[in-house]
Amino acid sequence: MLVALICAAPLAVTAFQTPQRDTAPVVRAGTGVISGVVVSDDGAATPMRRARIALESGLLEMPRGAVTDDRGRFVFTNLPAGNYTLTATKPAYVTVVYGARRAGERPGLAIAVRDGQRIENIVMPLPRGAVMTGVIRQSNGLPAPGVSVQVMPVRTIGGQRTTALMGFQTATTDDRGVYRVFGLAPGEYVVEARANQGSVASFLGRPTVTRRVTADELRWAERAVAAGAGATPAPAAPGAPPEPGQSVMAAPVY
Repeated sequence: MLVALICAAPLAVTAFQTPQRDTAPVVRAGTGVISGVVVSDDGAATPMRRARIALESGLLEMPRGAVTDDRGRFVFTNLPAGNYTLTATKPAYVTVVYGARRAGERPGLAIAVRDGQRIENIVMPLPRGAVMTGVIRQSNGLPAPGVSVQVMPVRTIGGQRTTALMGFQTATTDDRGVYRVFGLAPGEYVVEARANQGSVASFLGRPTVTRRVTADELRWAERAVAAGAGATPAPAAPGAPPEPGQSVMAAPVY
């Protein structure tokens, strides 16, 4: 009987196994190669070490990444035939998309790769970015810490000047109310300061609402505290609470 139970156990486990889910198709490895160098965008054209390179394509489930070596070189191998986009980034420098009309903008120039093709000596100049800094203060003149600041580039689209999402930078003010944004491309920008931007409500698109406390509310609270503490002589009952103060919220400032 013991032998029969041991033999039957694998059959029971097999019968109740969960069916496998459909998996995403695996992109076959190719034979193409893309390589190049990242240099400084000045007369010296100094190789840029430790710059991050992203390779994107509809053929890839996720972008591939690489870091340049001490000579500023990078290489991507085993690429299937298709079109690819290269992006180079480095702190304090402007993000560059290969083939874009100017730094900090998209789209770039697609790199077409055939089977077995080696595309080499791609040069990506990285310009050093500008720095913008300032101070955010409250209405009473005190520094405003923890305020979210967005620096958004201004573009002319369809004949109208508007802010663009590509190339915007963010920062948060410190305890002095100071913000600092770096890696900015040349151009015009709009600076937006928004209080409580880090809260969950603000992240969900619902601004944080606060309420002003009136003098009547303060006096009522003082009477209520005195009555609860058993003050002598006994104070008058605080009665019903007064009407609440006006609800307010901090509007974004540009």
